[in-house]
Amino acid sequence: MANDEGARVFEHSTSFDRPWGEVSSAFFDRYPNPNAGHVMTVDTVEQYVKDGKLYTTRLIQKASTLDRFTSFLRLPTKPVFVTETSVVDPLSEQLSVKQENINHTKFGKCVESLQYRKENIRETILERRATITATIG
Repeated sequence: MANDEGARVFEHSTSFDRPWGEVSSAFFDRYPNPNAGHVMTVDTVEQYVKDGKLYTTRLIQKASTLDRFTSFLRLPTKPVFVTETSVVDPLSEQLSVKQENINHTKFGKCVESLQYRKENIRETILERRATITATIG
């Protein structure tokens, strides 16, 4: 779906047959991961508890998907840096996440929002929304 600014919006919902606590813990434990070779580093920039909620900001360095094109042209490649901000609310059993690229913005901007919430004692729902805006072309 496209909006008025030319951005593409993708939305998806899925459920996990796992309790919310297990799913939210797995979210933070997903790196390092041998199956995610594109993720180079993950650094926690800030983490604190306020009003019973855990707030975290992380900086994720990923290999650029432009690498295969720029290497063909013998141009230098730069990694993609993504900020990830999250709020864990153990009382309402929700995890809210926002991820966005902070470089390569002259090519485009990708903002992804994730909402994990407890559906029942054995099921967790993930609602995902990604907005991608191309700034060239």
